[in-house]
Amino acid sequence: MGVVVGLIALACVPYFVNLGTPPLFDANEPLYAQPPKEVLEWPEGDFLAPTWNGKTYFAHPPLSTWVTVPFYAVLGPSEFGHRLPMGLAAVLIILATYRLGRLAGGRRTALLAALFMAATPRFWMFCRQLSGDVYLVALLTWAFALAVPSVAGEGRRRDLRIANVLVGIGFLAKGPVILVLYGGALLCTWFVARPRAKFRELRLFRGLLLILLVGAPWFLYMHLRFDNFIAEHFGHYTFGRVRGTIGERPWWWYLQTLLGDAQPWLPVLPFGIVMAFRRDRRVATLLPVVMIAWTVLLFSIPAGKRNVYLLPMYPMIAVLMAPVAVAVMEGAYRWSASLAGWAAAFGCLVATLCLIGLGSNVSQLTPEIIWPILVFGAFVVPLGIVAAKRHGRWVTHLALATVLSAQAATALAFPGLARFRPIPELAERIREEQSDVEPEPAIIYRAAIHSLNFYLGRATKVASSADDLRAKLGDRRVAFVVAPARRFDAPGKGDPSTRVGLKHDMPEAIFEELARGPLLSLHFGRAVLGRGGSPTRDLLLLKLSIPE
Repeated sequence: MGVVVGLIALACVPYFVNLGTPPLFDANEPLYAQPPKEVLEWPEGDFLAPTWNGKTYFAHPPLSTWVTVPFYAVLGPSEFGHRLPMGLAAVLIILATYRLGRLAGGRRTALLAALFMAATPRFWMFCRQLSGDVYLVALLTWAFALAVPSVAGEGRRRDLRIANVLVGIGFLAKGPVILVLYGGALLCTWFVARPRAKFRELRLFRGLLLILLVGAPWFLYMHLRFDNFIAEHFGHYTFGRVRGTIGERPWWWYLQTLLGDAQPWLPVLPFGIVMAFRRDRRVATLLPVVMIAWTVLLFSIPAGKRNVYLLPMYPMIAVLMAPVAVAVMEGAYRWSASLAGWAAAFGCLVATLCLIGLGSNVSQLTPEIIWPILVFGAFVVPLGIVAAKRHGRWVTHLALATVLSAQAATALAFPGLARFRPIPELAERIREEQSDVEPEPAIIYRAAIHSLNFYLGRATKVASSADDLRAKLGDRRVAFVVAPARRFDAPGKGDPSTRVGLKHDMPEAIFEELARGPLLSLHFGRAVLGRGGSPTRDLLLLKLSIPE
């Protein structure tokens, strides 16, 4: 058992390396990092009804804020302070995956499932960016791990009650969607599995009542306190994604997403599904297959889609991977060991070439990405050797070691990304220049820069056009504007001599450039292949003044 604990602990190390860097990823992270900071530091902050940018935020339930507040109180509002609990949640998910693997196939299957879970790059990346989805997955995976024996007719009522409580807490992470994921997957699995508990033994009504008793009070409180909460939270943010007003994408988008996000283990998934049906029809064996299908189907129905919604299926992929790895290690399919080894060697070679391309196009990153390049390059030859000799055990060990080492090496390279996250420096410059009596408005112009209020320490505004910016100014004649350089002053399309942008849309204003910094786009074509223009874009800090 000590070896198992040691290996899992070692696999979890990359989840805690360099958590304090880089600065916040603007796409989503500030929306979770800012509310707990406002609870502690802003007069508008509210623990029961968290705010974002000084206003009550109806998009997300409060669990992420409630979890993060104690870490901020001890460690201070910082990147490390909100990413640390995410790392701990990742460990809980890995341990829950171990338990599911143990139920499906014993200790070795459990250990491999936990290691495959830890060595899933997309999961690792999501766990380094504060998101309520990670807390949802931790609660959901443990709920499954506790409920599976009861669904099979073998468990204790206490475990089933604890599982239902966890689902109720999950309401506070991402809303009622956890009940649909949990109940739908378990009921479908119960229907096809053998042996199974009698239907009345599932105690569905009692379980639903317990879930609602835990999860519903906060929603009721918000409804009683804010008249528009139901319309905003469920109407705009929830059904807005169903209708496609937020993040609209085609129905097949997740199938395309899986081809990139579920690497490097996706090619093995079909073999795991086949083995699951061939081995037996137990609940623990079939649940991963059902959950994967249910997750893809459920989230393909709404028009609004994001790749983080597929996060609940990654523990299931890991559980399905483990029996395949056991079979390969035991020499059951010698040809598969060779195929897997050569595929892994080829993947390492491709990753090495891609990183070299990134270093060539973004030379400032070269000192940091040399470590991932060395890791991938070092494993190419060993993987090729064990593939040629069809050593299934060593193919599995080396493949896991490659991914885990690459994750650790990438974490060591993260400080280099700080050069391309200029928001903290721009916020510091605003604080130096702003009035001590009544600070001038800070306005983000035509850019998704959600982290400015986190680093500035006060509310910001967003403008989508020159007229909108004028409206946001109100009666103020001075403001700080953060804008992409191409949105400020750029050549007109088809006629480079014609200038377009904010500078020309507001001729009455005087703009002073205070600072600028590069933003890095990790778009594959630009960053790695060098196509479609430069991978960096300048972000400007401007002081706008309108003369009397």
